[in-house]
Amino acid sequence: MSRIEAQARFTGADSGEAALPEPAAVSAPDARDAVPPAVHAMAKAGLVLGAAQLLIALILVGLPQGFVAAVAAAALAALAAAAVVLWAIRPHIVARDGEAARLADMQRLLRREIDGRIAADERLKTREQEFALQISEIEYVKDLVEQQAADTVGLAEDLAAQKQAIEESKRQTEYLANHDTLTGLPNRRQFEHTLRQRKAAAEASGTVLTLIYIDLDHFKTVNDSLGHGRGDELLVDVGKRLRAAVRENDFVARLGGDEFAVLTTAPVGRGSEVSAILAQRIRNALLIPVSTASGTIPVSATLGVAASPGDATDEQALLRCADRAMYAAKERGRNCVVFHKDFAATPACA
Repeated sequence: MSRIEAQARFTGADSGEAALPEPAAVSAPDARDAVPPAVHAMAKAGLVLGAAQLLIALILVGLPQGFVAAVAAAALAALAAAAVVLWAIRPHIVARDGEAARLADMQRLLRREIDGRIAADERLKTREQEFALQISEIEYVKDLVEQQAADTVGLAEDLAAQKQAIEESKRQTEYLANHDTLTGLPNRRQFEHTLRQRKAAAEASGTVLTLIYIDLDHFKTVNDSLGHGRGDELLVDVGKRLRAAVRENDFVARLGGDEFAVLTTAPVGRGSEVSAILAQRIRNALLIPVSTASGTIPVSATLGVAASPGDATDEQALLRCADRAMYAAKERGRNCVVFHKDFAATPACA
């Protein structure tokens, strides 16, 4: 078999058989994925050529006349194939190294970005925690303020209630200080205060102030016969009758015991007429028969009347004049009305 036939046999040029597989040692697996298809084809062709030359050299080794030439041809072919492979993949290996550097840079940038985002997230979490803490503190302060406001409102209501109770107690105390607890009428203290006020008002307005002094007849008999309870009932009844008998602007008071007083005003020239009508109305209202086991006690009233101006110039003098007129009426037989200005000429009471 000639050299050409042997080469064709092993290369498969004339028989159509497949070429021998590529030697694995010649491939570059590390850089292969980064090499384009054209470069892969050139490297594959070089490897196939080198492998074919090496097989031819091995066949020719057995022939003495071509040993040296065959070895030399195989070596040159292998070197050429290796050179072709190296020359084909060199730019891509360099390019891969550049891409690795860029990838490393990108990884560093990505890591830096990730670290930055992680740090930002941590800062955001910290701010969220601080914000949550602030919200909690604000809610606590809000609750505290609302509680303090509620306490303040409660305290204000308590103070208002206490103030109202104090004012009510003050009014009650003042009422008790100025009113008779049995009849509810103003007492002597309030009477003297009102007498001063009305005396000044009458002088300022040019009107006549009249004082009617009232003393019950036979009141002691009621107490002695029926007891003080029945006497108190009688005093309460007298107070009611007096209120009903006087005019709206007249003033009624209990001076003490069975003594009462009425203050009334009238225009000048009509003082005597008005006071006489009012005194007679009071006298009729206080005709109170009180029944007992043995009969009836004829309770009535004796009245003394004094006016200012006319009988007195000051309050105490007016009170004394009315009291003197009342005792003059008592001396005349009770159950009558005596005016201070003419009590000397007043006939005996019926």
